[in-house]
Amino acid sequence: MTTTATKYRWIPPGYEPVTLPDDAPAGCQVWRQPGKPSAIAYGGKRSNADWYIRFKSEERLQQYLADWLETLRQREARKAATKAERKAPHDVKVGEGTPYFRAYSFASASRKVPLAEVAGVRVWAPDSWTSYA
Repeated sequence: MTTTATKYRWIPPGYEPVTLPDDAPAGCQVWRQPGKPSAIAYGGKRSNADWYIRFKSEERLQQYLADWLETLRQREARKAATKAERKAPHDVKVGEGTPYFRAYSFASASRKVPLAEVAGVRVWAPDSWTSYA
């Protein structure tokens, strides 16, 4: 049996959707109360509101909305740059560099000794055993 989850976003009663610019990030929704500078906004796939504010003036609402959209655009650009950097080819070959990585506190690392050295590579004892591996 399969179920499909639908995204639930709470919209205050009487609020109407705001038309966003074409270059707005995907999934953004803004709803506002007609006649009053009050709005609620959801960004991306989030089901919790990014903000729900009653502003002192219409100008403040428009400025806050523009700043919020710019922040979301910058975040998307950062995510795209990071993703491209991770997917970029690298020059590290198998067997180059340190053959292991150990992240421990210095106290526990200082007490550990390798079990053996095979073909120039140090072999360490497992830290814990599990039957789920």
